[in-house]
Amino acid sequence: MGLLSWLFGRRPSGFDTFLHMEPSDDPRDYVVGESHRQDALERLAGPKTDVSVERPCKAVFTPEPSNPHDPNAVRVTIDGQHVGYLPRDRTAKFHSAMKQNGTVGAVAEALVVGGWDRDDGAGGRDTGAFGVKVFAKWPPRGVVRPSDE
Repeated sequence: MGLLSWLFGRRPSGFDTFLHMEPSDDPRDYVVGESHRQDALERLAGPKTDVSVERPCKAVFTPEPSNPHDPNAVRVTIDGQHVGYLPRDRTAKFHSAMKQNGTVGAVAEALVVGGWDRDDGAGGRDTGAFGVKVFAKWPPRGVVRPSDE
């Protein structure tokens, strides 16, 4: 396959491309629903300890048209673990960027954060849930690559 064919959309069938989102310096809250995915986040980050975790990773955003609550939903996974969804108010620009770039999803640098369980100093426990912070500019833009890695 020639370079021009690759650039202008004639790719082999079954060959998925992803938009690797342009990184930002500041973490963004581009993931919601993490409270329902604590088991998955703990599998990624390890068990809760006395200190909050910050595990670098890549978040993969893919449309989930079969979602019974929202056919425009965008699922977020990390290392194959479903960790949440893109907020509903951001899905239109996401879908537009995927269509414009001819991609099946997007990838962004991220951190799994939180997840502590420690003594609160008063005989109780102080616990924190895991969450996800994404380092990507909005609206989605970046480089198209043939992988979600």
